[in-house]
Amino acid sequence: MTTAGPMPGQERIPQTSAELSSIVRSIGEAAAPHAARHDREASFVAEGYEAIRACGYGLIAVPRELGGAGFDLAAVCQAEAVLARYCANTALAIAMHQHTVLSLAWRWRLGDRAVEHTLRRIARGELILSSSGTADLDNPGITAEPVDGGLLVSGRKRFCSGVPGADVIATIARVDDGERGSTATVLIPTSDPGTKVIPDWDAMGMRGSGSNSVSFSEVLVPDANVLQFGPRVSSPRRYRHGEPNAHSPVTPRPGDTNGSERLPALHVALAVIASVYLGSAGAMRDKALSIAATQTAPDLVRQRIAGEMTAEFRSGRWALDALLAQTTDFSLGSEDQFITTMLAKRQVVLSAIRVVELSMELLGSRSYLRDLPFEQALRDVRAGITHPLPPERTLIEVGVSALRYFASSATEVPAR
Repeated sequence: MTTAGPMPGQERIPQTSAELSSIVRSIGEAAAPHAARHDREASFVAEGYEAIRACGYGLIAVPRELGGAGFDLAAVCQAEAVLARYCANTALAIAMHQHTVLSLAWRWRLGDRAVEHTLRRIARGELILSSSGTADLDNPGITAEPVDGGLLVSGRKRFCSGVPGADVIATIARVDDGERGSTATVLIPTSDPGTKVIPDWDAMGMRGSGSNSVSFSEVLVPDANVLQFGPRVSSPRRYRHGEPNAHSPVTPRPGDTNGSERLPALHVALAVIASVYLGSAGAMRDKALSIAATQTAPDLVRQRIAGEMTAEFRSGRWALDALLAQTTDFSLGSEDQFITTMLAKRQVVLSAIRVVELSMELLGSRSYLRDLPFEQALRDVRAGITHPLPPERTLIEVGVSALRYFASSATEVPAR
């Protein structure tokens, strides 16, 4: 792989939460003055990424044993929420790197040494990742043909957030070996001649996140950059239905020594992504309350709006806190953790949208003008409903799970 070289701030690996907070604030202060311009131009948040490289923010989730800072999911989510208060687009773009690193670190802790080389390179400041997952592992949009020394990859992926500032794209490919369908996680340099970033990101919100499409034309991915093989599956339920009791943690299958059979990357990703939306909404709530508090004496309507804003924000924060509390190395991949993830993500996103709407209602017509950040924030947080699963689909999945669980665990119904 070709890389952008070591980060200038590599020697300043954060050791404490306070040091991490200081790094995040410095990135935010570099990104914030340019946020509105990038939104208007639909241009990439380059200043934020320059600060990310300079501060070593990309290595915070790499285990300490491999040269990183060793921060866990909760710490990364808190950092992303704070960064989003300054520039939600920078936070969302780099979230795609952070959640991928967290997933690789999870695999490493469970014994998968195939990911160690990549994690060490991230710790050295050599790699910033962009990622693009899929809700349909049967048809991820990328095909891979086994060849001597690796895979020959072709296809196209959409919504590769942060790709203009990334060194490598991490994505899922469907491997066709002529015998047994499987999937593989592949790392592809953005500088590869067969890789083309397509500047097609022109969206309603998160316009600075650089969520472009990327096409691959017979890109040779060496074996060292193929991080995971697994049986081909037809739905995300793969990581949730391995046990007789669907609410118990999924245990490794026979012969599964590295945890790759149950890599629930989406479970990790959604916690990090949800934190971005909650952070952005929190900033709008605080700004709206600060402005409203200096205006004329509040009436009952404005007081109620302020109360509802606080209730919505705290509901989202409590949902995220519950998700983080339940997410451990051993709960990842279980039915219960999947349900908690999806419900928490749904609550956070819907609360974030409602908080920004209420902020605008509290301030009135002025909030609709672009000299204040509310109009952009509303468009940005609405992007949250597009991450899988959508809010209504989430309720269906939860309902199916609940009914199936009670049907499978029901005993003789007592007479009434």
